[in-house]
Amino acid sequence: MKAYPYGSQHWIRYILVLFLMAPLPVAGQVQEATLENGLTVLALEDHSSPLVSIQICYHVGIKNDRPGFTGLSQVARAVVLGGTANYKKGEYDRIIQGGGGKTKSYISRDLTCFSASFSSGYTDTVLFMISDFMQNIDMTYEKLVVAREKIRKDRLAHVESWIYGPLNEEIFGLAYGVHPYRNPRYGWPSDVAALSVDDVKKFLRAFYQPSNAVMVLVGDFKTDKLTERLGKLFGSIYSSAPLPSRIPKEPRHRGERRAILEGTSDIPVSIVAHNMCRATDDDMPTLRVLHRILADSESSRVFRRLVTEDKLAIAAGGNSLEMEDPGLMVHYAILNYGVSVEDGEAALLEEIERIKNEYVTDAEIEKAKNRIEAEYYRNGRSLAQKSARIAEFQIIYGGWQMIDRQVS
Repeated sequence: MKAYPYGSQHWIRYILVLFLMAPLPVAGQVQEATLENGLTVLALEDHSSPLVSIQICYHVGIKNDRPGFTGLSQVARAVVLGGTANYKKGEYDRIIQGGGGKTKSYISRDLTCFSASFSSGYTDTVLFMISDFMQNIDMTYEKLVVAREKIRKDRLAHVESWIYGPLNEEIFGLAYGVHPYRNPRYGWPSDVAALSVDDVKKFLRAFYQPSNAVMVLVGDFKTDKLTERLGKLFGSIYSSAPLPSRIPKEPRHRGERRAILEGTSDIPVSIVAHNMCRATDDDMPTLRVLHRILADSESSRVFRRLVTEDKLAIAAGGNSLEMEDPGLMVHYAILNYGVSVEDGEAALLEEIERIKNEYVTDAEIEKAKNRIEAEYYRNGRSLAQKSARIAEFQIIYGGWQMIDRQVS
């Protein structure tokens, strides 16, 4: 395998746990168009049901927060969800949900996405509302106060009040010394409290514009008529050229980084993490198979060793964090009461060393490939999954055309 700037042989050990939302991959004849203002539109007709799913993703995420301004991306998303002068907070959701649909938004380290799924008869109404919120974000001090309070509560619920909450921040802080992937998901409280209206306005102007966005539509519509309507609703929205990326590269690590966290739980947790390549690098397909052999199921090597055979842990597994810039491969063990973190760490490291020094069997490779293929189809059945997959691959993986390569 290639040597990356992070150094695949340099790894990080700590006593942590991590949970990750996995990417969702799709196949089909996607029609692509770019409006004059730079908005990329991807449409996939699917007449299997009278439904439509729309996904709007901006190429901005937690990594675009700066030192002293952590949490800004979360606050900006909350402000966008706070409504416009034409549609007050909650009206957008109420109209769509009143027609039997649903809405969702999320932010990752690379993306910020807003989605809606609804009856195809609501398509024109929803498109009109989306065009309104894309160009009429109503930024006020009152909305900033509400957004800051929401982020404060989110951090309280998902970080400070959760038994393993602080560990997620610790893992990224250890893994990235320079790259802004190290930024905490909900920002540091002092940074969020200090954000001003002008800070948020500048962030919105820089990133929430058509030239930095991808709109994906999947469902029951005629593409030619839809494209014409999109041009009228979205083509005139002002957009400037995207800002050049100034994300610093993580330097090569000189050795392991370690942290020991003490908390209120008597259940110890051991984690071993390795820096790995970008989502688009040639080694990623191999790493996907490697991840599934090591820690993807109850029949994986890590689970069998620590849970089934040695009875060291009550749960064991791992996650492969595929991101736009070099990500992480993480393996963890939630240990049995009385088992030391040193014993859990040693067992994890032994399994990782074993896969480096022993041949992987044909049966293990075949099982891993089968799981990847099964997930490809299982996780791409709904219109919402398809639209999310297309948007993510368009931005992170170099184009929606790369989707089918997941199983090829």
